[in-house]
Amino acid sequence: MMKTHRLFRILLIFVGLTVPATAHLGESKTEIARRLGKGKTYRSRGGWEQREYPKNGMTTYVVFANDKSIWELTKRNDKKISESDILALLKDAATPGHPFIWHADQKCYLSDGGKVKAQRQPRHDDFFSIMNIEAVTALEDVSQFGCLGKTADEVAQRYGPGAVHQPRAGMEQREYGKNGYTIQVVFKNGRSVWELFKREDKDVTEDDIVKILTAAGGGFIWDDEAKCFFRDGKRLQAQREPGHPDFFSIKDKDAIGH
Repeated sequence: MMKTHRLFRILLIFVGLTVPATAHLGESKTEIARRLGKGKTYRSRGGWEQREYPKNGMTTYVVFANDKSIWELTKRNDKKISESDILALLKDAATPGHPFIWHADQKCYLSDGGKVKAQRQPRHDDFFSIMNIEAVTALEDVSQFGCLGKTADEVAQRYGPGAVHQPRAGMEQREYGKNGYTIQVVFKNGRSVWELFKREDKDVTEDDIVKILTAAGGGFIWDDEAKCFFRDGKRLQAQREPGHPDFFSIKDKDAIGH
């Protein structure tokens, strides 16, 4: 009897160590800090704030909008997140009456009538993502995208502060984040001449491309032979970036010099 009791206590301790402490969608920074600790700002993304919380061998990155969590991404610090980790995360994140159900056709779990989606993060499958689809979609506004010819200060007014990404011959490239997108902007002679847009949750869709082209002023015409859009003769060129089709780019060919 004593051995059985001791084994039961050991199992309780083991389970307590392996069940992850996670964020819950809809919680405030204060509520999440009670379970995960204070955390720290990972990046600001133009209306969003993303905070990083390490705990129990895992790191959870939480995206907040209006001080409410709308998206959480969790990874293990020692190895790739496992299926047992994922099941524990789903069990912890589920609300009463709204279990997560696997949908093989979409390769994800859905809950709350399809409003919440959970899956290994596309292109970053070492992360497991749980997002409020409606809240994230509501912030995916591209109306300010695609404005070439602007100074770094003017670009920062649209996208927030950026960071130097990589040098290009005679040009500077900076990276920004806004509304679920990564935007890389190339400057030449102090003006933006090339913008590249990438969604953080999936590849840029055809609908995204239409919105980006509209935000850039419209008037782009598809050239089937060149497999890209042109405007102003062929001065402005827009296309899925060759070699990186997860990016959609708009560039001023005359300003760049090619």
